[in-house]
Amino acid sequence: MKPQHIEKTGIVNGINFDGRFKVKRWPAVAVVALGYFAEYPEQEGEDFDPEPELVADESRIVVVMVGDDKRHVVDASDLIELAEDAYCPSCGQVGCGHGR
Repeated sequence: MKPQHIEKTGIVNGINFDGRFKVKRWPAVAVVALGYFAEYPEQEGEDFDPEPELVADESRIVVVMVGDDKRHVVDASDLIELAEDAYCPSCGQVGCGHGR
């Protein structure tokens, strides 16, 4: 199942959701930040809500690698914003100039 997220755009809590990033553990590939990781709250007893709202975890971000569609969840503190010319917009490789 794909990790769920609450989509964000612009700069939110210091993260530019319109930018591109590398992740500390994946330094060679650019990613797109989709939004905050989100889950439905656990429910029990008589307060059960048949249509609960997603609850965001602002410490984790859902990202996809440039040129891919598989979602990954990373710590927000592991994102390093990239300059527009620092990655290839086709393959997502950091340092590749092919797509420019």
